Amino acid sequence: MNEIITAGGVEYIAQSIKTGINTISFKLSGLTADEAREAFKNIDSLTVGSGGEDVYGEYPDVKFSSVTLEADDSIIVTMHIPSDIEKQIREVQKTQKEMQASLREHDEVIAELLYGGEL
Repeated sequence: MNEIITAGGVEYIAQSIKTGINTISFKLSGLTADEAREAFKNIDSLTVGSGGEDVYGEYPDVKFSSVTLEADDSIIVTMHIPSDIEKQIREVQKTQKEMQASLREHDEVIAELLYGGEL
């Protein structure tokens, strides 16, 4: 049975879909490995369904992992599903970057007030 993967507003026909520990993989035909890589490299969410509005799987936080060219010229795309710990680490890193930017702005304001210019 063919299933429909929707990613970036584009529907792809998948011959098989497999989920694993923190991964979802799907077999596609009609794309080269380069086309599949280009199509999925910036995707951060996808859905699985049987077409139209019939969606039975939602993956709101995925990251492209790999493309595999099979012997029958089909393509297997593997997407990584971050674990809760990976999500927490990503959030901490985001917060740290925001804090560093805020501190730089703070230092620039202090330098302007004290010295009339940048440090």
